[in-house]
Amino acid sequence: MRELRRIFLKIHTWLGLHVAILLGFVLITGSVLVMADEIEMVFHPSAWVSAPADEAAHASFAEIYDALKTTYPETAIMWVEKRPTAFLADRTFTRTAWGEEITIWTHPETAAVLDVTRTIGFRRILHGLHEDLLIPLAPARLFITALSIVVLTSVITGLVVYRRFWRGFFRLPARGADGRTWLGGLHRLIGLWTMPFLLIVGLSSAVFFARTLGLADMGPKPAIATERAGLLPDSADTAMIAAAEQAAMAALPDVAFEKMTMPYNARGGIVFEGRPLDALLVRDGETVSIDPSDFAVLGITHIEDRGGAARLEPLTKVFHYGTVGGTTTRLIWVVFGLASGGLVLTGALIYAARQRADTGAGRTIWRGLGLFRWAYLLLILGMIAVVVVQYGPPGVKWAGIPPPVEAKDYVRLASKGKLRLGEDLPLRLTVSAPEVVSATITPGPGTPRQLELKPAGKNRAATFGLRGTPRDNSVEVELTLQSGEVKSFTYRLGNAIW
Repeated sequence: MRELRRIFLKIHTWLGLHVAILLGFVLITGSVLVMADEIEMVFHPSAWVSAPADEAAHASFAEIYDALKTTYPETAIMWVEKRPTAFLADRTFTRTAWGEEITIWTHPETAAVLDVTRTIGFRRILHGLHEDLLIPLAPARLFITALSIVVLTSVITGLVVYRRFWRGFFRLPARGADGRTWLGGLHRLIGLWTMPFLLIVGLSSAVFFARTLGLADMGPKPAIATERAGLLPDSADTAMIAAAEQAAMAALPDVAFEKMTMPYNARGGIVFEGRPLDALLVRDGETVSIDPSDFAVLGITHIEDRGGAARLEPLTKVFHYGTVGGTTTRLIWVVFGLASGGLVLTGALIYAARQRADTGAGRTIWRGLGLFRWAYLLLILGMIAVVVVQYGPPGVKWAGIPPPVEAKDYVRLASKGKLRLGEDLPLRLTVSAPEVVSATITPGPGTPRQLELKPAGKNRAATFGLRGTPRDNSVEVELTLQSGEVKSFTYRLGNAIW
C-alpha cells in the first residue's frame, strides 16, 4: 500500500504541476461563467425581470416574434430563449442587416422590448475561453474536455495519498507552522471540501469529452422541409410563427418549450426545444421540428431517442452548470469553483516549497514545467493570434445585406463594419448582370449619385458610404439596362441601434 501511495503521489504531483495553469484557468473561468449572464447585465437594469410562475402567463414565441419585428423589422431572428436565468428577461439572438449579432431582451409577460445588447461581449468571450480557449476548432474542444480525466485522476490519487482523509474535513492548517506545512494543510482542507464538486465537474466533463469524440447519437434526423426560396416563406409573419408553435404544442403536449430556433437553410424547419412538464431537473432534450410552409411535423426527438453521451447530456448540463437547484446551487458552484482554482494554486506552491530553491515560487514553478512551459507559451500566443484575427481589423469582412427578391439577378450589396449613429458604413455594390449600363444609388436621405463601376473579377463593383441615422437606414439602387429599361431596388438596413 505504501508503494501504491508513492506512485499515486508522483502522479498527483506531476499532474498538479504540469496542468496547473490550464486547469486552474478553466476552473476559474467556468466558475465566473455560471453567473456570467447576471454579471454582463449589471448595467442593464431594464432586463432584470423575473418570469411569471404560471406558464400560461408567459409570452408566446409568436408574441415575442411580433414585438421584435415591430421594433426591429430588418433583423434576422436566429433563436429565442425563455427564462435564461431566474432574474432576467427573455432574450433573442438576432443578426442585423449589416451582419452584426445583437441580443434583444423582451418582457416575459408582455413581450415588450426592454433592452438591446451586443451578443459578442463578456459572456460570449468568457464562454469561448472556457470551452475552447477561443480557438473554435474540434481539437481545442477535445483538449479542454479531456481535462476531465486530469480532474478525476487528481481526485482519486489525492484521496489515496491522504490517509484517513475522512478525518480531515475540520482539520485547519496548523498555526505557527512553516510555509510548506501550512500550505499542505490548506491544500488538503480545500481538496476535501471541493471533492464532491470536482467529481461532479469531472464526470460531467467526461460526458462532453465523449460527445466531442463522436460517442453520441442525437437521434433520428428530421425530414426535409418543403422547398422554398429563402430561410422562411415569403409570407412569413407572426401568424406563421403562431401556427408553427401550435403545431409543436400539439405534437408534444407534455413539454414546456423554452427555446425556438429558426431554420439555418431553405430546407430546414423551425425547431422548438423544451423540457417534459414532469421533469424535475432537465431543462431541454425534447425537440420537435415544424415545416414553416405547411406546419407539418418534420421530426420529434425524445431524450430516450438519443444514444451515448447525447442521452446523458440534458441531465449532465444541469449539474455541470450548477442549475440543478436554481440560483442557490449556482452560487455554491461559483464558490466551490473558485476554491478549486485555489486548490490548484496551493498545489503548485507546495511544489515550489519542496524544491527549496533560492529563486521565487513563480520562477521555480516555471522551471519545473520543463518543456510544458513552451507549450503554454505557444498556446498563449495562439490565443492572442486568434483574438486578433476574430475580433481585430482582420476579422472585419464584407457581409452581404439581404437583397430584395427581384435584385438577385442583377446586383449584390455588402457592408463592412457596423452601422453606428453619425458614422459612415462602407458599402460595396457588385453588379453581376452584363446588361447593366450604369448604377445610381441614393443612400438614406442623401442625394442620388451615379457610381463608377470598376472590374471585379467577372463582375463590376463600386464602393460608397452610408451615414447611420436613428431609423430606416436604406439604400435605393437604380440600374439602367442596355435596352433603356430602368430597374429600381431598395435595400433596407433598419435602425442604427448605437
